[in-house]
Amino acid sequence: MNSTEETGELSKALGFFQKNEDYYAQAKSVAAVALLWSTRSGDYYAVDPAETSDWTLATEKGGKEGRNVYLASWRGMYDILLRAHIPFDIITDEDLTVERLKRYKTIVMANTPVMSDEECAALRRYVSEGGGLVCSYETSLYDEWGDKRSDFGLKEVIGAGVAAGKDFGNLWKEYNHFTLIKTEHPIVQGVRKSMPSPTFVQAIKADKEEEVLGIVDMTNAPAEDKGIRYPAIIARQYGRGRVVYTAGCLEERYWTANFSEIKELIKNSVIWTGGDCLPVEIKAPETVEVTLSRQADKKRYILHFINYTGEMARPLSTIIPISDIQVVLKGLDLQRIRTAKTLVGKRELTLKVIDGKPCFSLPKLDWYEAVILE
Repeated sequence: MNSTEETGELSKALGFFQKNEDYYAQAKSVAAVALLWSTRSGDYYAVDPAETSDWTLATEKGGKEGRNVYLASWRGMYDILLRAHIPFDIITDEDLTVERLKRYKTIVMANTPVMSDEECAALRRYVSEGGGLVCSYETSLYDEWGDKRSDFGLKEVIGAGVAAGKDFGNLWKEYNHFTLIKTEHPIVQGVRKSMPSPTFVQAIKADKEEEVLGIVDMTNAPAEDKGIRYPAIIARQYGRGRVVYTAGCLEERYWTANFSEIKELIKNSVIWTGGDCLPVEIKAPETVEVTLSRQADKKRYILHFINYTGEMARPLSTIIPISDIQVVLKGLDLQRIRTAKTLVGKRELTLKVIDGKPCFSLPKLDWYEAVILE
């Protein structure tokens, strides 16, 4: 696609949004899941700030072989949520207050090492009062200036502490796998018993053995580590809330290698910690992004679909249309919806009620569609 064609497509898209401004003005996200972007972790955990480096040469403060572990972890988590069709908001360090967190059912934190005592306290209270938390690796192990703590700031929340004196180094080169030891828990359903380990793993000691679902595979470990069970995956209750912690940044491993079992584990973790956090259930290819917004004054919802399906080359020059996307409206407010119509295709969709939930099929998705729910 040449620049003239690109300009034409952009003008067409902007013209569409301008023409249909009434469906976008004052619309607010109703996502029940939030993904934290920590500016301080990007700045202080890596020598080259995530915002200014080229993202391939950044050197982490801990000297992790010149890789910006935080950025790769965050991008992996973002990709997993997108591909799992989980509507989510992006929040920042400034949102880590009880008042701002309580609108969400679960908070997702890719390896987020740099956190202040006040932020840790806010998350502690949020989870104890019923919120969910998904986090990994060195989350809360550094203070707001990037100085390492003696243990996790969220130690009592994640139910584990640092195993003093043990550094796995580059685990991927030596140990290779995480192994599930309990397969009945909801977060490991559909996940293989053995999965590739992340590149880096924090050696930890769990507070309660019954909360450990997976361990670091020590088959190829040095003699001094044989027989030691280092926890890899913890799922637990803290107060009225639920927490999933993984000792390695699996999301970073997903970003570099796209292992499907990692995606399933994290998707299940978000759903389990968030309870009924998914307002819609979508059956569509992973390359379809889904977001949901609400116009309170007009008493309607807008379900947005963006199609990234195309040839393997990037940037995309051709979008491949998707047919027959199945949608179930699960949220309590959404169960009162009586009409559904497409904004681009300008057609009424047939609503059916199955098991008490409104359902419909989106016949075709080209590059974008918005379904108006009233």
